[in-house]
Amino acid sequence: MTKLADLKKRLGADPQFQAEYERADAEYSQAESVIRERSGKVTPSPRDASAPPWRYRRP
Repeated sequence: MTKLADLKKRLGADPQFQAEYERADAEYSQAESVIRERSGKVTPSPRDASAPPWRYRRP
């Protein structure tokens, strides 16, 4: 059975996967911002701008 970390590493090497993941991550970030604003929890995102998005773990 493939471990999730191994799968992410293998898929992260694929440029097409990276592009699609970044596109989806942008949509997720927008939704997250709207939810935070509406809930009154306007806090900075825990994302590290220097880290590749496919290495970020969503809460």
